[in-house]
Amino acid sequence: MNFRDENYIIVCIYEFKPGYLMDQYAIMENSSSIRKLGRGALRGKRKLALAAALVPFAVVVAPTVVLLPLLPGACASLAYCLLVFGPLELGYSAFALSLYDNKEPKIGQLFHGFAEYRKAMKLFAVRCFYICVWSLVAAPGIALAFIEPSFFPFVFLLSVPGAMAFVRYSQSFFILADNPEMGMRECISLSKAMMAENKAKYALLLLSLTRWLLLAVAAAVAAALSVAVSKAAELGIGSGTADSLWHAVLLGAKAAFGLVPLPVSLLAAAAAFAGCIALVAYMNASLAAFYRTALGKPRQRRPMS
Repeated sequence: MNFRDENYIIVCIYEFKPGYLMDQYAIMENSSSIRKLGRGALRGKRKLALAAALVPFAVVVAPTVVLLPLLPGACASLAYCLLVFGPLELGYSAFALSLYDNKEPKIGQLFHGFAEYRKAMKLFAVRCFYICVWSLVAAPGIALAFIEPSFFPFVFLLSVPGAMAFVRYSQSFFILADNPEMGMRECISLSKAMMAENKAKYALLLLSLTRWLLLAVAAAVAAALSVAVSKAAELGIGSGTADSLWHAVLLGAKAAFGLVPLPVSLLAAAAAFAGCIALVAYMNASLAAFYRTALGKPRQRRPMS
């Protein structure tokens, strides 16, 4: 499907009539069905998908670790991440769509975004700008949380507009990868149209994909906090002020790490990294399935050899 030929007028109409496309891209399938499509896309290509998931870590994490000690602060590492993240996301989106469409994906597609660097960076910058603007709603709550920790739960409520903006523009890189001739504004507008009725579906899909990771993180945080409370009690630290509370948490984390032998820590870190790589591969295949499902395009069967 070429959006410039068939949907360009629809995109322009959507900018003036936000309700016009309310049902055009509505997804009827549940998260389980979309994840099943993602697993189907990975069938027979898991090794390639896992290798592709390693590339962003190698391109982003390794240079960041090298830059961090060379220059003061984290500015250089942050700048590097911002300069490569957009092209990498475009390349990974192209790879995921090829994987889902049975079009013989190749590792080289991950670097496709660098060939369209200006367009990828413009789209990345505009999307980040919109998300940051909507996220500013949470800024007063974060400031209050540092002054008075009891306000911290309200930060989650104030973060909803930023999260909704992230979901609203989540399809923009898939659209650009699928239609390289489209402009940045068209990608943003069409992403808004596609997500008008699918925000909850997308959020539920992300939660269903990351639920085990979230449970593991929650368990680790709960364990660290429990150690922090016991350590604070041993040292006689009260919990009446923010300083003493954070001090107790830091002491608890330090004590928890000190109780774990180094080989066990290394094995746990390796297992966690392998799990993250597998999750990234699974997530991207499922997100490509979400995009194709929103367009109403069924997955093509692999041709018989």
